[in-house]
Amino acid sequence: MGSSPHGTPNPGARKPPRKRGRLPYERRVSLFALLVALPGLLVGGVFVWLQPWTLESKFALMFTVLFLWWLLAMALQEQTTRPLQTLANVISALREEDYSFRARGAATDDALGELSLEVNAWPICSQTSGFEPLKRPHCCAAWSKRLRFPYLLLILISFCAW
Repeated sequence: MGSSPHGTPNPGARKPPRKRGRLPYERRVSLFALLVALPGLLVGGVFVWLQPWTLESKFALMFTVLFLWWLLAMALQEQTTRPLQTLANVISALREEDYSFRARGAATDDALGELSLEVNAWPICSQTSGFEPLKRPHCCAAWSKRLRFPYLLLILISFCAW
């Protein structure tokens, strides 16, 4: 097709269009965490360079600011992906009917905590209603009345489809 019989590429052959790959979630969080502070860093950098300080002082201050910016961006990435990884592990354990694995630190005042509480409550509901999918709709209907966040309902509906 795109090469000659001798294994060398044919220069006249068209290459298939390359699919633009989507960045993984962790990389997107890191990228956005770095980009959100970029305008402030640029303005701060201009102000630092306009000061009548020595060149070493300017470099030291800019290095410190950039290093702190990087540390805070990585901390933000860790704080957003670790709870999601934990919930994925809890859901995987529930799928394998291992009810000993739970999400810790769930709070009712935020969306992720609410999701953790609902995922932790799943074994109680599934043990009372059995494992057959036909017995689960009444359980998910009871859960949907307690939910405050609409996207949690979508997640629970996917649980009911198991």
